[in-house]
Amino acid sequence: MNFKKALVIDDEQEIGMLLCAMLTKLGVETMYAGSLDKGYAVFEELRPQVVFLDLNLPDGSGFSLVPNMKSAHPAPKVIIITARDGANERSIAQSLGVDYVLPKPLSRNGVMEALELVGGNIK
Repeated sequence: MNFKKALVIDDEQEIGMLLCAMLTKLGVETMYAGSLDKGYAVFEELRPQVVFLDLNLPDGSGFSLVPNMKSAHPAPKVIIITARDGANERSIAQSLGVDYVLPKPLSRNGVMEALELVGGNIK
C-alpha cells in the first residue's frame, strides 16, 4: 500500500502539526483535525490511506471513529497515538481492528516504524 494521503486527529495542536510536518516531508498529503467531529468530516473529504488517531479528544474517545473509518472503502490503516498505552487500550484497539498503537511521546523512528509495520510505502 502506498500512502499518498494521511489524516492526523489529535487535540494537542503541537503534536498534530509536528506529525503533519513529518509526513509532508515524506511526500504525503496530510491534513489535521483537533476533534472527532472535525476529524470525521476531514476523513470523508480526504479519504486518506492512513489515519493517526489520538484517543483522548475533547468530544470523546478516538476509538469511537474506528468502526466508521474501517467500514469505508477503501479502509484506511489506523494508527492510534496515545499516552495511555495500557493493556486495556491495546485490547480495545485490537478488537476494533486498529492496525498499530503508537505510544507518546512520538519520535520520527516510531512513526516510521508504525508506517512500515502497517504496510505503507511512502510514495
